[in-house]
This record gives sequence, structure tokens and C-alpha cells, in this order.
Amino acid sequence: MSERALLFTSAGLTLALPARLGRETFVLQRLLPLPGGQPALIGLTEVRGRAVPLLDLPGLLGVLPAEGTHSVPETGSLALLLDVNGEALAFPVEQVIGVATLEDLPRPTGLLSAPFNAGTATLHALNVDALAATIRLRLPVP
Repeated sequence: MSERALLFTSAGLTLALPARLGRETFVLQRLLPLPGGQPALIGLTEVRGRAVPLLDLPGLLGVLPAEGTHSVPETGSLALLLDVNGEALAFPVEQVIGVATLEDLPRPTGLLSAPFNAGTATLHALNVDALAATIRLRLPVP
């Protein structure tokens, strides 16, 4: 069954996730680090007047940031906003490639699928439900 996928790059990987989860790309204007910062969470950013957690996607995936990028994004960096089961999540990206129709978008059991070929590109599917669950587990509950 074919599915529309949002394709982007982060930490030098080309990633795909269901396009229906993507809300918008935005330029980071302000970043508020959190006290006692959690490694998975860079801080909070503002999107349309709403505080949104900004995730360290390379750190969560266990990969180093791509050459020439910083683990803490700079003002002016590109970020992707997702809606995962009503929760807003964002993370910096290097590039948004676009939306493509893929025949069989893998459903990884962990955070990331094994590499797969889609046309001329090698992609990894990102499991955003597992990503959201990982963040919930790593954040302290007040």
C-alpha cells in the first residue's frame, strides 16, 4: 500500500515519516534551555505562540551530528514541527527534501528502520510514536 512520506535529512541521514504528521517547517528564532536539561531535549522553542519541545534527534538516534552542524542548533536553523497524537514535537533538520509517495514505508519497531531503497535514495523510516514515548520516559514528571 502506498503512503505519502515526508523526506528530510538529519545527522547526515535521509529520513522518512508519514507526511500526515508533519505540520510545518520553521526557522528557529528563540531557544529556551531547560534547567537540569535532559540530553534528549534541547529546550523549548516558540511556534505560533506555543511552547514546543525541541528534541535532539541525532542524540536520540545515537548518531553524531553531521559534519559542520552543531548539537545545539543556532538561531536561524531549520526545524520540523510534528503533531504526534495531539502532541507537538519539533527537531532541527538539515534539509526538507519534500513529500514522496512510497510503496512500502517500513514500520520500525525501534526509533529507526534499517536502510531501504526508494528510487535512487537510501532512506530510514522514523518511528515517531516511539520517539514521543522515548521523550515521555526521559522527562521527569512533576
